[in-house]
Amino acid sequence: MKRLIILLLSVMMLLTGCTSTKNISRTVQFYYIHNEIEFGSKSGVIASNTVQIKYKNEDNLQILNRYFNGPTNYECISPFPAGITLIDFETTQDTARLTLSPHMSMLSGIDFTVACACLTRTVIELTGVQTVHLSIQDNLIDGQESIRLTMSSFTYWDDTDLNQSGR
Repeated sequence: MKRLIILLLSVMMLLTGCTSTKNISRTVQFYYIHNEIEFGSKSGVIASNTVQIKYKNEDNLQILNRYFNGPTNYECISPFPAGITLIDFETTQDTARLTLSPHMSMLSGIDFTVACACLTRTVIELTGVQTVHLSIQDNLIDGQESIRLTMSSFTYWDDTDLNQSGR
């Protein structure tokens, strides 16, 4: 009888454990353009948007395509053109390789740089990699097939002292 009770309790614990892991979710940060840019502060141009992700169902490709749908609050604005998608995504050791749809080639100059900064920070925090290799399907980026980005590729806030800049 004791064995039967122990067996039943073990099965119940196993089933309960399996059921609870299906509902595990995690919080991720998506980075976009700050709706109200604050020069001279650490909030600067880029702001985070906290999103709950159901971990069991969504892989990083799905999560990043969700990211391209835009922010869920009014504090942020998407730097990406409408319709952009992630064509391919893979991680190896400390590197993520992303291929974006040709929509990304619509951006240039500072708009492209800010979009890359937002994407790089999102991917690095989401995956834990150190480097992002970005390519655009059927397009070159500054004459190259891909560009290599890290957190140190960008300045995320304006650290200029406004009082000294006028002197």
